[in-house]
Amino acid sequence: FRTQDVEYWIPGSEVDIVKPYRHCDLLARILFVFAKLNPGLSYVQGMNELAAVIYHVLSLETHSGATLEHTEADVFHLFTSIMVEQRDVFVKSL
Repeated sequence: FRTQDVEYWIPGSEVDIVKPYRHCDLLARILFVFAKLNPGLSYVQGMNELAAVIYHVLSLETHSGATLEHTEADVFHLFTSIMVEQRDVFVKSL
């Protein structure tokens, strides 16, 4: 997992996946957990862009009563579901 891909959006910032307090921290945690749960695929550059779009769309729904914790879980679920279908696009050896 490369925190540089997330830090790129906010230059000079440190990513905190243990106690996330910003959107980029939550995004980094989603990608980190995905990489750890999928060691065969791990993390490939470009996954951050896919996860960011999903996160952005779902975070717009937080005004309807959803918390950021629920949004994070929903993003992880959708991201994982998409990666199951699109895994071959991100496999390093292909």
